[in-house]
Amino acid sequence: MSNPRVAIRRSQSGHGYIPLETQGLASLESKLTFPSVTSALANTRKQQLTVGIPKFEIDKGLDLIPTLRIMGIKLAFTSAADFGGISAARQLYVKDVIHKEFINVSETGTEAAAATAVIFVESARLPVRAQFLADHPFLFLIRDQTTRSILFLGRYVK
Repeated sequence: MSNPRVAIRRSQSGHGYIPLETQGLASLESKLTFPSVTSALANTRKQQLTVGIPKFEIDKGLDLIPTLRIMGIKLAFTSAADFGGISAARQLYVKDVIHKEFINVSETGTEAAAATAVIFVESARLPVRAQFLADHPFLFLIRDQTTRSILFLGRYVK
């Protein structure tokens, strides 16, 4: 598994996880746990590298109510909800919880929600660098370097 770190903004970094085998994404995903990702992130280092990934865009919305119900939050979505601590309005309940994400990766940079990165290439001859060539399905994530929170986690499978 290759795991380079790419600067997105000063406070964020992008990480790619490409399985060694062309058809190895399912195996890589089956091993994906919070401890394994935390360990992989702890072992990254800044380095100059040549990155070759396809252009892609993800624009997705997700209704979080089913997930929140599975997590045990149920009353909040009914007329029996009590939000008296935050509003004096009676019959206040949660109607929708929607998550929207947008990620665009192109030759000019990476845009994720409001985060933008521009990648500059030197015009002089470049030194030999490590490579991350994503010529088959891979995982990617964007992480906040200050809080170490994972902001986006996705997969590319085309």
